[in-house]
Amino acid sequence: MNKNRYTNEKRGIYKEDDYYRKQWNDLLKRDKAKVELFRELNKENYYLIVVNYSINISRRGRYMIQEFIRQTGKFINHANLKDWI
Repeated sequence: MNKNRYTNEKRGIYKEDDYYRKQWNDLLKRDKAKVELFRELNKENYYLIVVNYSINISRRGRYMIQEFIRQTGKFINHANLKDWI
């Protein structure tokens, strides 16, 4: 018996690990497609801020603001942005 499968069943998860791997890979494919689309749209002043999955959730807001400034060269007042980031 697959040890991971037993552990998942014990936790109440009954789907095979391959199911979750496929979902993750599909998500990565969609994300890559979005990046390619925005590379083309960037010529028309559309911007996409790509946040790496490994960035801690508590640091994502600051990362997005810094990336926005880097891409656009525009500084923003981000004092009240904690409500939506």
